[in-house]
Amino acid sequence: MAGQINYFEDRVDWEGCFIQKLTCSEEIPVNERIFALASCALTPTSLNCRIWSFECFPKDSACLSWTIKNSKNEQLKARAFKNGSFSLSLADEEKKDRLTCYLISGEDLQGEYWGSVFSVPLDVILEFLEIKSLQSGDEIYMEMKKEGCCPSVFSGFLKITF
Repeated sequence: MAGQINYFEDRVDWEGCFIQKLTCSEEIPVNERIFALASCALTPTSLNCRIWSFECFPKDSACLSWTIKNSKNEQLKARAFKNGSFSLSLADEEKKDRLTCYLISGEDLQGEYWGSVFSVPLDVILEFLEIKSLQSGDEIYMEMKKEGCCPSVFSGFLKITF
């Protein structure tokens, strides 16, 4: 699958971002599937992701995460839990101090949702990917997940668009 990372010179305008649907396994009965969405945005100083899941009563152990792999197959993984805790690991080393993360919740025409907004400094991303910069048209392979009772997943390339 392919998606898009929108670029913003200043602050992220989530309303203007491409939205990627996270899908459940076909093995999960339709009435038990959870509807989840994700967006990614790049600014001159950070990579930002927003993942939100439509469910009325998520478990405290429910988790939203995104993962990037580098050429050494190491993972940079950000996670946020419904109970308010969060983590950032870089090649299995905890880097929580490099992650800004907060929970969101609300209700709209699609139902009740909860989610998280993640922000990681761009220098952390560039160093991890072992590159000097990101350009329009570059692609990052990213996996975004809603983990818990019904895992929802997006795995694919996200193309940066300036």
